[in-house]
Amino acid sequence: MSTRSRIAIQKEGGEVASIYCHFDGYIDGVGRTLKAHYNDKDKALKLIEGGDISVLKNSTDTTVYYKERGDNWDTIKPQVHRSLNGLMASLRGDIFIEFVYLYADGKWQVSELQEHEDTDNYFEYSAYLSKFKPLFYARKVVRTMYQE
Repeated sequence: MSTRSRIAIQKEGGEVASIYCHFDGYIDGVGRTLKAHYNDKDKALKLIEGGDISVLKNSTDTTVYYKERGDNWDTIKPQVHRSLNGLMASLRGDIFIEFVYLYADGKWQVSELQEHEDTDNYFEYSAYLSKFKPLFYARKVVRTMYQE
């Protein structure tokens, strides 16, 4: 199984570009790699400019991009939204994206899928993406791992 995520950067003027990442989207996977190896604007931008990825690695040279397997660029290029709200609205109801990572204001932030039992609907649960928080505050388990 895979833990799917989106990786995004907020550009000057508020525009947000994002890509899909298929594997290891959890904080100890993609989150840790972003924090350790893509922790500046230029590296984050270069990563996203390559389009959707299968696996995030320690550099853009070793990251597994879908374009390398010949996928149509129009289907894997970064999605661009006029604002962060636009990105999050596009993900509304997508229960397969469990984490959204955002590089903004010089740091990585994360939004996590929250699921709750809800017997008052047909699916018996409801899900939404949380507000963004600094990456090292995301989950108690990894808090000490990322504090500087």
